[in-house]
Amino acid sequence: MTKEEFVACIKKDVYDSAIEITRSLLEEPPGRSPSPESVKRSQWFKRLPPEDKEQIQGIIQEAAHAAVFEMMVVLDGVGGNINPPGENGGELELWHITDTQLSLLNSPDGEELHDIFNGLMSPEETD
Repeated sequence: MTKEEFVACIKKDVYDSAIEITRSLLEEPPGRSPSPESVKRSQWFKRLPPEDKEQIQGIIQEAAHAAVFEMMVVLDGVGGNINPPGENGGELELWHITDTQLSLLNSPDGEELHDIFNGLMSPEETD
């Protein structure tokens, strides 16, 4: 697996899914007895005019983008601090391992994961 393939999978299976799940929760909370909070949010959302619903969709996309982007920054080792309290230093390595291949996905060589992720975004997803 290449860095690009990894990031494309994360975009599809994490970013796109988070947006779709959140939208779906607002439109129709799942289950026989959804939480009262979910029902209340859904009822509120359904009463919004279309232009406000569009703004909410944009906020959901921004939140999903920020979460995935910041995770990629941490994986790249260029931001954030994931060391336990009291520990300094250390490196984070992200490996993809198969029976025949070993790939370091966050190697310092080449483009960084967060830049690859941003490259996959359409203009409306990064506004």
